[in-house]
Amino acid sequence: MSHHELAGTLKFGGWADGEIHVKNLRGQERQPLFSLLVLQMSVLMLQVQGVVKNYATPQGPLTVLAGVDLHLGERSSLALMGESGSGKSTLLHLVAGLDRVDAGSIRIGEQRLDQLNEGQLAHWRRTQIGLVFQQFNLIGSLRVEDNLAFQARLAGRFDPYWQAQLVERLGLGDLLRRYPEQLSGGQQQRVAVGRALASRPGLLLADEPTGNL
Repeated sequence: MSHHELAGTLKFGGWADGEIHVKNLRGQERQPLFSLLVLQMSVLMLQVQGVVKNYATPQGPLTVLAGVDLHLGERSSLALMGESGSGKSTLLHLVAGLDRVDAGSIRIGEQRLDQLNEGQLAHWRRTQIGLVFQQFNLIGSLRVEDNLAFQARLAGRFDPYWQAQLVERLGLGDLLRRYPEQLSGGQQQRVAVGRALASRPGLLLADEPTGNL
């Protein structure tokens, strides 16, 4: 089984049944802690090859991802579990096109993200990606119903019937006229999940999607 070192503190090993198990540097398997990153594909395929990501620090370069390989086929899902700081959010940001790799490549469908400029990346995120952030990132000036529809409208994919289904399944019917500041953490998280699904994205990325549920 091959391993990919993340943040110098643990390694992600090979996966079975959609799960990557966490191991420490001595190769001893231990229980995953707290943090969860979920990737789910619909009609696209994700391929991450040899991805390296470094950050500059006063002490010198910090390698967060070191040669990560990952393959996720169409209509499949994968959960990455590990301690805070192990590199999961960094991987999410790279796959979502919010940050750039230092080496390696990320291909989603037929598109290589490193070959897109910033404008193309923004359009690609708007039309192909659904994101659930750790901090929700709801728009404070919009009511719940408008937060839910926000990305779908930007992508030109707003479907009132689909949004009504999401509202029912997520139990948001009594909250539609509220603003984010009037919601509990769990309620905000459900709105964030609904917003990510509303545009029917080809790839859903969720960073600790059940942290407040």
